[in-house]
Amino acid sequence: PQDVFIKDIYVSTGQIISAGKPLVDLTNTGTTWVRVPIYAGYQNDYSESAGAVIQNLGNTDKPPVQAKYINGPLTADPTVSSIDLYFELDNSDRRFRPGQRVSVSLTENVSADRYVVPHSAIFRDIYGGTWVYVQQEAGVYVRVRVELEQVINDLAVLKQAPAEGTPVVTVGVAELAGTEFGVAH
Repeated sequence: PQDVFIKDIYVSTGQIISAGKPLVDLTNTGTTWVRVPIYAGYQNDYSESAGAVIQNLGNTDKPPVQAKYINGPLTADPTVSSIDLYFELDNSDRRFRPGQRVSVSLTENVSADRYVVPHSAIFRDIYGGTWVYVQQEAGVYVRVRVELEQVINDLAVLKQAPAEGTPVVTVGVAELAGTEFGVAH
């Protein structure tokens, strides 16, 4: 006996079926697999031993759930150059439903130091470029290009950043951009 429900029914009453044809799809709700498509070039960038953190989209009332990496089926989507990673989590409380979209956080294998600034310091231009304003001297600010790697809570992790210890504007970034471009933000 397992805690399952019928996901799809492929036959109807009185229908003649051939041998081997599936009748129903059953889904186990006690243990759930989460399929995470990632760009194939990033395959070795994530720590399988760290697993994944799974969260409902838009519902942050409940804390995230830790899921462990499993060797699932070898699936991929060549049209978008992605491969699928699979994670398993305990779903005995039926918090997640089959087919539900969720937020997934993976632990990246990082071999180099990263620069971190408050997310409020990031300015995005009309082309999606990311910048920060640095203080050159009292009352003088310069916009400097940065490469945003990811945002974790209220912190922006940067691959490319100003030199360590450079004062970065964290409050009033929109006002500086408005002054620079002559447009209110």
